[in-house]
Amino acid sequence: MSTTVKRGGILAVRFVLVSVGVGVFALAVRGFLTILSAAADGEGFVSGGALLLWSALAILSMGVAGFGIALPSMIGNSDPSKTGSHPRRVLKTGSLVLVVGGVAFVTSVFANAFFGMLFSLLVVLSGVLVVCLGIAWSLAKFLDSDDRSVGGFS
Repeated sequence: MSTTVKRGGILAVRFVLVSVGVGVFALAVRGFLTILSAAADGEGFVSGGALLLWSALAILSMGVAGFGIALPSMIGNSDPSKTGSHPRRVLKTGSLVLVVGGVAFVTSVFANAFFGMLFSLLVVLSGVLVVCLGIAWSLAKFLDSDDRSVGGFS
């Protein structure tokens, strides 16, 4: 397989992961805000469950976008966007923290462990913060670079 085809394939997979992650995050935030602005008609349990679902979907989509940005370093290739290894390491760490925190939260819910849920929510929130910082750092490094070609394509 030639290098150009390999880079194009990696770029396509990254584009799909990041665009799906960002798109689902935007839909989750829209759904979250729509539920918050709905009239209070006594359906607190249903609204709370929907808020939990939209929040989990938003967190999962941020993890998917983080994995998409950090994909080249995960499979052992150099980063075609030239953002450097440190932002990718931050994104990999944040994405892993999101996944582990999500699994811990689901386990705590099924085990009915209140303090486990609180701890896992703190882990998830720190993962969201780390992924946001990694995305901002990657974007800043990409915009600061002289060569803005992505994946070898201008």
